[in-house]
Amino acid sequence: MNINGTDWQTRDGTCIRDYVHVMDLVECIIKAIETPANTDYECIGSGIGHTVNEVIDMMKEISGQDFNVIESPRRKGDTAEVLIPEHKSKYFYGNRTLEDMCLSAYKMELK
Repeated sequence: MNINGTDWQTRDGTCIRDYVHVMDLVECIIKAIETPANTDYECIGSGIGHTVNEVIDMMKEISGQDFNVIESPRRKGDTAEVLIPEHKSKYFYGNRTLEDMCLSAYKMELK
């Protein structure tokens, strides 16, 4: 696995992202379909950011596997942090934790 950029001004040097579980996404889409059209800014997020290293560490813990991680240069256009603030979102979701997301992804890979 490659990490693109480990020299960001973040808590561990890797990018921070507001990861969303696929089921949170599905629930948000259903709510959007059931709600009359509006002009509010709509986005999905938990407002909680996790670094790339935190996701990798969680996947290693969940899977019980140690795997190689290669530190690569930053990608052009990347930014250190992308979070969706709760007050900005009409359909704010984030009921599932990073552990939930990683466990779901791992179980799918096992199938």
